[in-house]
Formats: sequence, C-alpha cells, structure tokens
Amino acid sequence: MHFDHLKFRYQNLSFALDLQCIDRVIRAVALIRPSDLPSSVVGLFNYHETLIPLFTIYGKQQRETVEPEPDQLYILVRTSFRTIAIVADTVDGICRMDEKETIDAQSVDRNLCADKVFTLCNDVVFIYDVEKFLDQEDDMQISGAIETIQTKERS
Repeated sequence: MHFDHLKFRYQNLSFALDLQCIDRVIRAVALIRPSDLPSSVVGLFNYHETLIPLFTIYGKQQRETVEPEPDQLYILVRTSFRTIAIVADTVDGICRMDEKETIDAQSVDRNLCADKVFTLCNDVVFIYDVEKFLDQEDDMQISGAIETIQTKERS
C-alpha cells in the first residue's frame, strides 16, 4: 500500500510524515522554555495565540541544544491530544512510501528514539506513528506548563 508523505530534512537525514496528519509548515520562531515541560519537549512557541510544543526527531538527547535558526521550519502536526511541532532544516516536498519496503531506522542512526516508531524506506526515515511523540502523561505536563504561562500573562 502506498501513502503520500511530506519529506523533510533534519541534521543530514531525510524524514517523512503522513500528509494526513500535517496541519502546515511555518518558519521557526522564538521558544519559551518553562522548566516544567516534559524532557522530550524542546520548548513552546506562540502560534496564533496558541502555545505549541516543539519536539525534535532525536527527543530527549537534544532538548538543551536546540535553538531555532531563522532558516529552520516547524512542521505543525495534529495528534489526538493536541497540535505539536517538529523542527526541520528543509522541506523537500511530497513523496510516496510503500510500507512493504521498510526496515528499522535505528539500524541507520542509533540516536533516533526507538519509541517514536521509525522505519526506513528508500533512504528516508518514515515516522509512521506520530502519536508516539506525545503520550497522555506528557500532554498533562504540557497543559500544566501552558496554564502556568497563561496565568502569569494575565497577572
């Protein structure tokens, strides 16, 4: 079975996300970094008065080192909990993936988070379960951080 995906690059690897879960792609903006975010979240950013959590493909291993560059992009992705964003260096367009041709992506780069459900197809790391970027516990922690920020803004 073939599916259409948004192909993007981050740190010299190509990745792809199912087009059906993508909301849009925006330019990188400044991050808010409250201390009470889950370790997998790089920071939050304001998008049309909604605070969106930003993740990297490498998760917890890169949290402290990610600073948005003016030429980077944030891919806004819908999950069952909320919209999240994933940082990208470039977006390369639309590609088709055949799920029969996939292998474990950690065989290519051991730094990829195993729990993010990656596979490899035609030298593109395919993220086939974006829901794994955000579990219910992380969502509750993000909600608490957002509520704290909004309470401070109101006072």
